[in-house]
Amino acid sequence: EHHSNIVPWQLLRERTGVEIDVCPLTEDGKIDLDAAEAILTPAHKLVAFAHISNVLGSVLDAKRAAKMAHAVGAKLLLDGCQAVPHMAVDVAALDCDFYVFSAHKLYGPTGIGALWARYQTLEAMPPWHGGGAMIDRVSFERTTYAPPPARFEAGTPAIVEVIALAAAIDYVEAIGLDVIHAHEQALVRETRDALRRMNSVRLFGPEDAAGIVIVGPRYDLPPASAQLLGDYWAKDGRIMVLLDPAAETPLLREFLASAGITPLDDRVLRTVELGFVTGIVRDVVGTFSAVNRVTRRLQGAEALLPGATCSLVLDEKKEGTLVEPLITADEPFWGEKDHVTDENKGVVFDAGADTAAPLVVAAMAERGGVADEKVDVGSARLVVVGNSEFVSDGIVTEPNLDFGLNALNWMLDRGHLAGIAPKTVRAFSLNLTDLETGRIALYTLVLIPAAAALAGIVVWWRRRR
Repeated sequence: EHHSNIVPWQLLRERTGVEIDVCPLTEDGKIDLDAAEAILTPAHKLVAFAHISNVLGSVLDAKRAAKMAHAVGAKLLLDGCQAVPHMAVDVAALDCDFYVFSAHKLYGPTGIGALWARYQTLEAMPPWHGGGAMIDRVSFERTTYAPPPARFEAGTPAIVEVIALAAAIDYVEAIGLDVIHAHEQALVRETRDALRRMNSVRLFGPEDAAGIVIVGPRYDLPPASAQLLGDYWAKDGRIMVLLDPAAETPLLREFLASAGITPLDDRVLRTVELGFVTGIVRDVVGTFSAVNRVTRRLQGAEALLPGATCSLVLDEKKEGTLVEPLITADEPFWGEKDHVTDENKGVVFDAGADTAAPLVVAAMAERGGVADEKVDVGSARLVVVGNSEFVSDGIVTEPNLDFGLNALNWMLDRGHLAGIAPKTVRAFSLNLTDLETGRIALYTLVLIPAAAALAGIVVWWRRRR
């Protein structure tokens, strides 16, 4: 809902003590009129809904909303800011009591808008602003007010802006609101159909959204992928999963639980003293497990997991599954349950609520595998759980690259290794003279391409003959 249909009622509540009831949404993002009908009582005096949602583009069944409001003696106000540029509006047909919209949403000037209301309702209302042009007769003893709508238009009006708004209305009507609405609906359908085929995004709002398509990254698995992941785990798959703990991932978390790994609802962090303030560090520096066969070669090396990382609980007694940590974070890191986002707020470890170190931040689960160096390829399944940023950012460091390759080796057939990390982590460098560097450039940029071109010419010539 737009703030303009929230904050004014809260200000009214502070002044008069009125109560505000909030109507929920349906699963596809429409105002739930069934729930609203259950909420409404004769104590309600005003129902205020968006005709078209400012966020999701969902269109209100305004006629039903008016019928429901009037059934309990309440009046209906419709926020039409998103509706007037997208569709034809007939306030009489909608049977609302108030209708408002802003000029700039209709391609007009900023700073002004319009209120339509039933004449008898305006006639019964007192003025809200005093000044010139809103009066009938004025004396020091008594003032009478002009009839609506002048009663509510005190002072010199926004003449230039109103003329510009009229021009904007003429422009839209010349195109035709029915034409605009049909064109936008076609664009929405085409866009949603194209995006729906992408597994990496999630669509919000109803299918008939008016001119708005809201897209967010799909962190969770599509249902079909979740089923496929479960099938791999139950049969012969070897799977690597990177988990972003800030995402809503119920299907992925359900699968991980079946593998003996439970992500906690926390964020691993530490604090550092920066002069007079305390800073929050969310980039987690962990250590690779010295006993796990995926990471034992990296003993003594550090793993960097950028961004918000959650801690994991491992069910090491899960029947038929070998669950082991891959990376752990020691003190001064801990798992913060409050999800602090304000760097100036400050945060301290709460022994009663937070997760204490050592923290498991990456783990493996193997179903039907063995604990020694000999791995049964037909039964090894690997799940590596970490931060989604681990690959894109952290993987560029040498230890993280070694870790990634080792993990891939466990997922691939043992006869097709992606690469084997050295037993000890050490720096690697080449010292070349200018002459040697020039020779490499000559071979790479001239001789090799020339040889390939010559071979191509020979093949072409032979085919011509």
